[in-house]
Amino acid sequence: MPQPPWLARRTNPSPQQARACGRSAGGQAAEVILRADPEVDAVIRGSDQIAAGLVEAARER
Repeated sequence: MPQPPWLARRTNPSPQQARACGRSAGGQAAEVILRADPEVDAVIRGSDQIAAGLVEAARER
């Protein structure tokens, strides 16, 4: 996965950028998790943004 531009420049992301990156990471993680075990019923997440991405991806499946 390519780095977000703000990370490549080593600057602090805006709140919107951080949310978008977290949701994206959560969605990608959900795809990996659900492919490995479609019956998974719990996930521990590191942030609310990642959790939101996980939930969105799981609902889309």
